Amino acid sequence: MTDKTDVLEINAAFYCAMREGDYFRMQEIWSDRQDISCTHPSGPPIFGRREVMESWWQIFAFSGAVSVEEDECEAVITGNTALVLCREKVGRSSMMASNAFQRESGVWRMINHQATQMPDA
Repeated sequence: MTDKTDVLEINAAFYCAMREGDYFRMQEIWSDRQDISCTHPSGPPIFGRREVMESWWQIFAFSGAVSVEEDECEAVITGNTALVLCREKVGRSSMMASNAFQRESGVWRMINHQATQMPDA
């Protein structure tokens, strides 16, 4: 497998965990580092492992699984850091997402997720 294949697989696993509302899988995907961040659509940036995981806990506890489909995923890899840009479709909303990963002990782990509404064309 190539780094690009591995990164796109962990990116797909992230969206699968969202679709399944799988908090424990989500914890495995994210880095254990404290300097991670997440910005959910229309929300403020969230910093820190505990805070980011709490945000996913709340999403799954109150909303359940997220009906999201990712598309047009492209990975850019520089050494031990990777960025995946893709489109997200949640219901009728189209969003642009960037997902950053860091290779830790040979395994890719998420360090940032940011999604924002696509502007009307």
